[in-house]
Amino acid sequence: MFDRLLFWLREKARLLFGENTTVSVSVSDSMENAIVLWAQMYDSGGPWCHGGKNPLHSLGLPKSVASELARLTTLEMECLVSGSARADSINTMLQPFIADLRTPVEYGCALGGILFRPFLDAEGRIQIDAVQGDCFCPTRFDSSGRMTGAIFYDHLVRGNRIYTRLEDHEFSGSTYSVTVKAFRSMTSADLGIEVPLTDVPEWAAISRTLSFPA
Repeated sequence: MFDRLLFWLREKARLLFGENTTVSVSVSDSMENAIVLWAQMYDSGGPWCHGGKNPLHSLGLPKSVASELARLTTLEMECLVSGSARADSINTMLQPFIADLRTPVEYGCALGGILFRPFLDAEGRIQIDAVQGDCFCPTRFDSSGRMTGAIFYDHLVRGNRIYTRLEDHEFSGSTYSVTVKAFRSMTSADLGIEVPLTDVPEWAAISRTLSFPA
């Protein structure tokens, strides 16, 4: 799915996000192929373990290696935010995420990277979404090489329909802006047609556009 997502964004970025968009997928072909292969190796051993007359049996080494690296990385890890009432509040909300950090780190080891995205839930609490390497792609960088834009991808299946959500995030100057679009398709081979976010109950509360000083 990741390779098809990149194809859609390369071919249709202006159609998806408007003629004035500066979206440009900054993932090389070799990295794209590597992420797809790493995901297959982690999930099922690799493409060589399927099909053919004599498919190979995977020992699950990629998953085991990623799991052990994550275990060693988080074994004695501590994270504390302190110094003010606000810091204490952030620390309280952060600790449940830190307690379960081993699994996201394992995904990051398996796919070459992971992105932690904070957001507010329906009750106004800060949550942190761990976005795997095959669910986002960088789109913009500043002169120092720091990533200033990315598109996040998520999808849900409802019966025979596939709903895809694309979020274009951009940090420019002192403003952080987000544009969200949803699509519906009958096949994973295409994004399909754009639909309102309210068509998916889980996305109904998400704003289509948002900007705030950062």
